[in-house]
Amino acid sequence: MGPLRFASARDFASLGSVKDLRTPLAAALTRARPTIAPERSAALEAELRFIDAPVSEARKASIGRVIDVLRAEGIAGLPVVAGLIAAQVAAPSQTVVKKPLTPALSPLAQGEGA
Repeated sequence: MGPLRFASARDFASLGSVKDLRTPLAAALTRARPTIAPERSAALEAELRFIDAPVSEARKASIGRVIDVLRAEGIAGLPVVAGLIAAQVAAPSQTVVKKPLTPALSPLAQGEGA
């Protein structure tokens, strides 16, 4: 979570200095995959291709989508990404079942320093 918070803080003021978000996202996804909904896992996996895009607007959009997925999974303390309309994890016709999850116990939250 730390790298995402840093990259998105102050309307992405530090985004240019963040060189690798893919590695911590992939590590967190590997740890969390058994405990999160498959559609959320797939959404995070899809973002691995875009999270380090060379175009800053594409990176910002990807970070926003990742934050939306993490919020849907119950992770607290994530930044509000101003000015972005992140894509929904599931199409409106799909029902996403939220699993009860204590944020402190979530493998995604445990990767704070990753």
